[in-house]
Amino acid sequence: MVTPASVSDHNAAARGPRRYDGMEIAIADIGVFFAYPWPEERALMQELFEAVARVGALLVVYHTDTDIRVFRKVEEEGELEAPHAHANRQ
Repeated sequence: MVTPASVSDHNAAARGPRRYDGMEIAIADIGVFFAYPWPEERALMQELFEAVARVGALLVVYHTDTDIRVFRKVEEEGELEAPHAHANRQ
């Protein structure tokens, strides 16, 4: 299992800005992340977001056909704002 600490350790700041091959911007410059995880991967998506996103970034997560959840990173140390903003389609 990946924990926020192990993700942070893997991408130490000394290695430079986190980015994927071919990306022109650093991950820290991204403001909105969208994830469509399997149910058992939802916690991992939040852990990864906490580890790499900048303060103020949004994580939009597809949960079900009627539940899309939005999280905002509010602190440097991996704290997420409660998912009060979510869309329910009926």
